[in-house]
Amino acid sequence: MRMVRERVVDFNEYAVTAWHVLNTSEYTEGSGSKQYEASFEARSDVIDCINSIGEETKAESSFGTKLSALETLLKIAKTILIAGDTLGREVRLEFQHESCLADIMVYVAQSMTPEEQRRAGAITDEKGSLAMKVHWVCDQAEGHCLSGFDGLRDVLALLTDAPDRGQETRP
Repeated sequence: MRMVRERVVDFNEYAVTAWHVLNTSEYTEGSGSKQYEASFEARSDVIDCINSIGEETKAESSFGTKLSALETLLKIAKTILIAGDTLGREVRLEFQHESCLADIMVYVAQSMTPEEQRRAGAITDEKGSLAMKVHWVCDQAEGHCLSGFDGLRDVLALLTDAPDRGQETRP
């Protein structure tokens, strides 16, 4: 159990895989009708990435593992939101009611202590804080009517509803 709490799992490979599926894979080749037909398999591949992160992130996982899970799931959400062509549109439509991504992000955020939630929400890189990125995804998902992402509002609340939230910059 101690090893799980100290070990940091980097999930970024799943974000890269999801991006590849929706932007450069064989699913993206061909006409709109071919992309439409491939969208169900592409959606399944993206959901496999999401579920793998959920399976590998336990309540007793380290803060670093949980942070990686949140950041990677957020990257996958962004990939879903901005994917183009017929394939991107069709996969996005599937997430109108598919909530696995939001459900896993809620679970991960809830498994953090309030201090870890504050730290995670305040972590900032050149593109802004994690909380700001969650807010952007929430707004974009709302614009696409993706009710499957509604749970991300709960994640945002967990990452921002803490007093004295300072900014921690990632090295």
